[in-house]
Amino acid sequence: AKSISLPHLTHSRAPTTHTPHSVMEELAVAVAALYELRDQYFPGHPIETAGEKQKAVAERLVEVLGKIAEVDGNVDVTSQPGFLYLKGKAHNVIAEHSPAAEDALTKVIKLDPKHVAAWNELGENFWKKGDLVQAQTCFKSALKQESNKESLRSLSMLLRALPGSPLEKGNNIEDSLVHAKNALKFDLADGKSWFVLGNAYLALFFAKMETVEHIRQALKAYKRAEQDKVQAANNPDLHQNRATVHLFQEDYALAMEGFTLAMLLDPDWAEPMQSLSALQAKLAGIATQIEAKGRIKAKKLAGLMSELELMPAGDGTPAKEKYTAVSALVDGINDGKATRIAIVQIVGDDALPRTYLGVDAAGTWVCLTVYNVNAEAINCEQLVVVPEPYFRVVKVDKVAIAGGAPGDYQFPSIRVDNPVTLHVNGLPLGESNLFKAEMRIETKSE
Repeated sequence: AKSISLPHLTHSRAPTTHTPHSVMEELAVAVAALYELRDQYFPGHPIETAGEKQKAVAERLVEVLGKIAEVDGNVDVTSQPGFLYLKGKAHNVIAEHSPAAEDALTKVIKLDPKHVAAWNELGENFWKKGDLVQAQTCFKSALKQESNKESLRSLSMLLRALPGSPLEKGNNIEDSLVHAKNALKFDLADGKSWFVLGNAYLALFFAKMETVEHIRQALKAYKRAEQDKVQAANNPDLHQNRATVHLFQEDYALAMEGFTLAMLLDPDWAEPMQSLSALQAKLAGIATQIEAKGRIKAKKLAGLMSELELMPAGDGTPAKEKYTAVSALVDGINDGKATRIAIVQIVGDDALPRTYLGVDAAGTWVCLTVYNVNAEAINCEQLVVVPEPYFRVVKVDKVAIAGGAPGDYQFPSIRVDNPVTLHVNGLPLGESNLFKAEMRIETKSE
């Protein structure tokens, strides 16, 4: 969240000659325009002005609050729940908690407990305040009045943010998915609902790692969200989170494209730039190290390759008969096959997923990416057996990475989603070495 400082308002309260009905209509139009500016800034403004969006919203908010102040002395208007709702909604447009919004929206609920939109706005306000319990109560109260997509989407997001034990968090994410699906039933063309559904699937995948179908569903939902031109043009989180899926699937070019789009839409948001820079550095490092054969001494490398070739499998089968060379693997899952590599280098820090450089008995280098594994589980000079490896050849544009000469970085890559299937130095890795990934899904624009 980024702060918006508002100028001090000094408005004289001149008596209005408008009728209460006309005043309410004017304020409703003004508040709607305020939110349209915030949520649909593009394509009405050039992408080069993305950094000016918050200032534009802040200035428009001052104008709207000026209109509200002009009629604040008109009891016929200000005592109405509708006026208080518009006042609270206007104050609630900023990313930070607004006490003025909380005060106005609380008054609406006291006057009209069935005001669904006010319950939803008040829930958003409490969430910004950090009071997740009160926020959840508000969204549930709105749903008690009537089922609506706004409350369902908000509950879906909120449940993923609630603290708790791993079991509680897992259950909350599953409930989050249910709410997201129910919200979508109201309008299958609503890009925001598809976006929330994609986030729910992505959170479920990284929380449980039970099936890659969840991540496929996340990507499918994000693609549907992008069909909504408003979401595609104004939601940097959509592109950031879609890029996260592509990153996991090792579709690095698409990942960089998504991170770049998120960065362009919100230049003040640091995460897209950090994600892009980290990915560029990682890919350049992997490609460079493989080209340099890990910068390992020839004698040590020869020893590892000899060990791979001579050491039989656990069942006594000769290595050449048991294991498939990296060069013989096909794209995708290699059913019924296993490959064995020696770990030569660990790439990057201890962040998940773990990335290793290895070599097989034929001297073919490969990048091994392992999700959900402890940092200590796999070390250099250990022999790792990968059953039914998921293989692909990564190709990344050098210019996109480092601004160098035209061409591609290419290297073979094996991805392991479930490390329990691995064998390290002849022994199964075991569940004790599992370390579940915690994926932070951005909700700043949900």
